[in-house]
Amino acid sequence: PEAVTFADTGGEKPETIEHVTRMSELLVTWGWPPVSVCRKRTKENTGYSDLEGNWLSNETLPSLAFGMKSCSLKWKQGPQDQFLMGVKSGPNACDPHPVWVAAQASGERILKLIGYDAGKADVRRSKNFSRADKHFDYAYPLQTIGFQRPDCVRAIATALGAEYVPIKSACFFCPASKHWELFWLAAYHPDLFERALRIERTALTGRHSRFDAVEFGADWEDLVRNAERFPSSNTTVGLGRSFAWNHWARVNGVVDGEVKVRSELSEQFAAHAAALLGEDNALDARWAGADGDRQRAPAAAGGARRPAWASRTYWYIRLDGGDIRGCSRSRSSWWRGRACHDGTAGRRRSRARESDARTSRANRRTGAARTARGRARRHSDGARRAKRNIGCY
Repeated sequence: PEAVTFADTGGEKPETIEHVTRMSELLVTWGWPPVSVCRKRTKENTGYSDLEGNWLSNETLPSLAFGMKSCSLKWKQGPQDQFLMGVKSGPNACDPHPVWVAAQASGERILKLIGYDAGKADVRRSKNFSRADKHFDYAYPLQTIGFQRPDCVRAIATALGAEYVPIKSACFFCPASKHWELFWLAAYHPDLFERALRIERTALTGRHSRFDAVEFGADWEDLVRNAERFPSSNTTVGLGRSFAWNHWARVNGVVDGEVKVRSELSEQFAAHAAALLGEDNALDARWAGADGDRQRAPAAAGGARRPAWASRTYWYIRLDGGDIRGCSRSRSSWWRGRACHDGTAGRRRSRARESDARTSRANRRTGAARTARGRARRHSDGARRAKRNIGCY
């Protein structure tokens, strides 16, 4: 490649920034260009310099909370395009990259390689974008070779080591965060979690709030502090869109009455996060083995004490869908066991997969039988109706 870029919105998690630095050093040893970190620079009179400041200053939520993606265009795609094409004036003024100059001189087009994988979610996302625009062509190499996220994790862990497997790259206040990510953030970065709660509270109680107390029967703050749940509505009620992070944190015992993370429960939060983490999510260094086996949690930031469970190996096998250890989902039964060096846990997991496969095959056979019986019944009913109709003429 002629250039490798990464857009830093100012809201990335520390592990992501560390990963970019580590990968940049590795690329240089390969003879590749280092990672160029692109940042949007704002005018002095805006009163903010990053994405978090943008939301606090304007007292609003990230656009994704309302089903839009303007923050990605403004703070990610824009700075990377400007890095290549150059900007003539303003706070983001810079010269065009040599690869852009050469392409313009030769009439060639620059091909951007985007890291969307072959999983359902990323395939769906990539369909929203064209393969070319006015300035660039786009390709998705992971989709070309059929790599989904677990495949990527295994390839990275095998070739480079578990320490090079990144966590999900997303702002710490991203509305797309799942419940396990909220537990993870509260466990390892309570300060960032509290800052995210502040963004949400400022937006939902600020001058641009769309929250209608008449519709909900109480103001937002009262519902967060006292209600068991928010009434069902199409209105965005928080960073979770259909739920407020502040309310979720209170109901799940993550914060105290002063809206401070209960740091004494960080090990429990970390265990909840590990239990809810699924193979279809962006994985982190806990999946350290070449075969994708979960092994350890990422080190706590800022030199914080690492919980005892993080140095052990665990397997989490779901038997019939739902909840574990008090997390808010439907009731279920989960099995949890420590992996043994003799492969006992691996055999248990294989048996669980075989059981799931047998159940799936049985369900398919049952469904096919029901379909056949329904088709025969409809045919019989149709024949009777035809006889009745013939008899009427």
